[in-house]
Amino acid sequence: MRPGMLQAAYESAIRALITTFLSRVPRTPQQAEAAMSLTHLVRTLAGDARVVLSTLNYDTLLDGALPWFDGFVSVLGSNFAEFEPLLWLEQRRNHHLLMHLHGSMRFGFRPFMALTGATPFSEPVRYASSELAVDSVLRSSTESSSADGLLLPATPIIPGAHKSPKLLRNVRPYAYYNATALHEIANTEALLMIGYGFRDEHVNAWIDEYMRIHADGPVALITKRRGAVVGRSTAVELFLMKL
Repeated sequence: MRPGMLQAAYESAIRALITTFLSRVPRTPQQAEAAMSLTHLVRTLAGDARVVLSTLNYDTLLDGALPWFDGFVSVLGSNFAEFEPLLWLEQRRNHHLLMHLHGSMRFGFRPFMALTGATPFSEPVRYASSELAVDSVLRSSTESSSADGLLLPATPIIPGAHKSPKLLRNVRPYAYYNATALHEIANTEALLMIGYGFRDEHVNAWIDEYMRIHADGPVALITKRRGAVVGRSTAVELFLMKL
């Protein structure tokens, strides 16, 4: 497949993905109750300790749960915020942290760049709403970039396999977030995982590092598995046995 065709396919997949996630909001009473319970859990934890939320989800379900610090600062006269590395490095230890490690439905491109297609590699901005962010993406064309034979375009979300090089090359905010996530996980007093499927190698490595440093440290896992796979020698099951 020619590079141009591959890029077009990638952009189509991104647009389809964000359109799908935009529609995934709590609709039924059961979904709304579950969302409220999860928010209540986070707020309860924050009553006793500093909370660092490293989420792999693109949704904004917990964005309003606490007065998070995410390193983004509002741009005067605009409806979006830019990631400020120096502020992030200075203030991250003093706040509850929210890190969308693989991107967010509120991440998008700057309006004037969405119109011209001249999107700078590695710098998504955060909008006030998912609708505004999605609109900026649907009207843009991402730059092509590659390394080690992998397509690494700039996008507000990091989908699919081979995430590690994409995260490292997209420095703001992804490389900063992932470096902080490793530091926080390795140094935390307690680790809580909700709904994680253990399919991201870089995240698995961080969890493994926590267990190496804190042999007796508390780990809590809330997940769902089919009975047929429990106890089988799959990569996920073997990792769960280590926990």
